[in-house]
Amino acid sequence: TIALYKRHGVNPLGQLSGCLPLLIQMPFIYALYAVIQKLSLELHGQSGFLWVAHLSEVAFKVKGGIVGHPALLIIPILAGVLTFMQSKMMMQPVRPDMSDSERQMYRVMAQTTYLMPVLIAVFALNFYQGVGLYWITQSLVMVIQVFSMMGWGGLKMP
Repeated sequence: TIALYKRHGVNPLGQLSGCLPLLIQMPFIYALYAVIQKLSLELHGQSGFLWVAHLSEVAFKVKGGIVGHPALLIIPILAGVLTFMQSKMMMQPVRPDMSDSERQMYRVMAQTTYLMPVLIAVFALNFYQGVGLYWITQSLVMVIQVFSMMGWGGLKMP
């Protein structure tokens, strides 16, 4: 089967390359969530970061809807926007010589480019603000890294 993959130029792990970085980060995000939860108990009453009183604050609560200051929405929105920028910058343009299966995979990746930022924004809305701040930081680092290697890539800037 390896020879067949090589003959047709197919990478069997190529489909995982889009979600693999997210899967690798999941244990770190869960650990960060637990650390912030523990620190919130120990640092209760301490000053926060910028407009966030506590990094353990959640922008959306099931019972009360949006709580606190509307500025709590800044972190989820920034997390979604930066994730979209990162995905769009890494997106390769459509080639005319693409096979049907490559075009289908491209369409799925294009849908994921729009779906993942929405999911990240929803997660950042429902998780601690510290987790959203982590996501913003790592997305910003990725945007800078991709920009330094490929420029704006697939992201069209006005």
